[in-house]
Amino acid sequence: MMAVFDAPRGTGPYGIAATPDRQVFFASLAGNYLGRIDLETGTTTVLEPPVPRQGARPVWSDSRGGLWITGWNSGDLFRYDSKSGSWGRWHLPGDRPQPYAVYVDDADAVWVSDWGCASLLGARARSGAPSPRPINSS
Repeated sequence: MMAVFDAPRGTGPYGIAATPDRQVFFASLAGNYLGRIDLETGTTTVLEPPVPRQGARPVWSDSRGGLWITGWNSGDLFRYDSKSGSWGRWHLPGDRPQPYAVYVDDADAVWVSDWGCASLLGARARSGAPSPRPINSS
């Protein structure tokens, strides 16, 4: 049997990811937040990104438990540190970036697709301060 729980702000749950230490998070596009799910009770803690109405889209975990989220409305890439509770924010290059998908590979490189300029961006996350750059195509 599957349990169903209401999202804290109604519609909008979008992406979902688990960290290496088994915490479960989801992004809410319409609700503009990152949610942490308590696996015992099913309740959600709302975690506010540092930019209001950012349009949190998908979420992906890196190997250290950092959650990477794109801000569709704000043009930002965010990282939430699940251990310290701190946020990082990087604005994507270009006039009107619209980051869509995010993926973190096994080397902790962060990949972002930008709908606004039809490009793919890559950044190394190991340093904790990525600098998203367009990936050249040939």
